[in-house]
Amino acid sequence: MTFCLDVRKSFMGEDVMIPPLTIQPLVENSIQHGLKDRVSGGKVDILITEKPDYIEAVVADNGVGFPENPDQPSPRETPIPKTSIGLKNVEERLRLFYRKEDVLQIERMEGITKITLKLYKSDRH
Repeated sequence: MTFCLDVRKSFMGEDVMIPPLTIQPLVENSIQHGLKDRVSGGKVDILITEKPDYIEAVVADNGVGFPENPDQPSPRETPIPKTSIGLKNVEERLRLFYRKEDVLQIERMEGITKITLKLYKSDRH
């Protein structure tokens, strides 16, 4: 398994608050569920970049992905499966913490599952 951590640091000294154990469950899911049946070539990437209003944290893997759902909003976007308690908990904690709905997105494209978190910058100075 290959693991890559890419942090593009330019955070300009702004406060970015994040609840503890937010990214860890996503990496754990990638390994335990996405890559569990891979004999070789498994890959988990974490990319952290700054956007104007938030820090974007992406956890991506080339594992099996989530089960197909014919009711999903678009071919790329994937809703959180009902059985994914850890992912639902992370989403709910971020929604409560930031008081925003747009905190987590799941995409599956070309054999890659990508979970994107928006970690909003603090308004406090």
